[in-house]
Amino acid sequence: MAEGIWVEQIGPKMTDDVPEDHPLNNLPTSLPAEVFVLHRLHCELRRNPRPLEDILGASRLCSQKLFQFYLTLDGKQRPSYPAKLRTVYGKSTTRLSTGWPHPDLSSIERVATVEEMMPAWEQYVLKVADRRTELGKIN
Repeated sequence: MAEGIWVEQIGPKMTDDVPEDHPLNNLPTSLPAEVFVLHRLHCELRRNPRPLEDILGASRLCSQKLFQFYLTLDGKQRPSYPAKLRTVYGKSTTRLSTGWPHPDLSSIERVATVEEMMPAWEQYVLKVADRRTELGKIN
């Protein structure tokens, strides 16, 4: 499934380098993080710092990340489910999704908030914690 198009300005030199702010990239770990623990697992939340009006406008061309959850497993911080905003025919939808072939954790037909998406994230983290407990990786 295509996530849209991305229009870039090019200068005199063409390059295959993807800019850090490309909408299909994870939100950078250099952004401030809201740190919390769910089901004994370390989580972080990073929010897109761009103005909502800009994100909403760009979502007409390509899915845009509103915010993204990160999970620390085995001492390594891993980008996880982002909340992607996409606007098609004037209708905005926010999906907590990593993309195909994984199903959306949540989908809300408007610009969603962290608070609205948090229950789906909590359920996902619970499943991860339960599985890690079964494997003996969490006491």
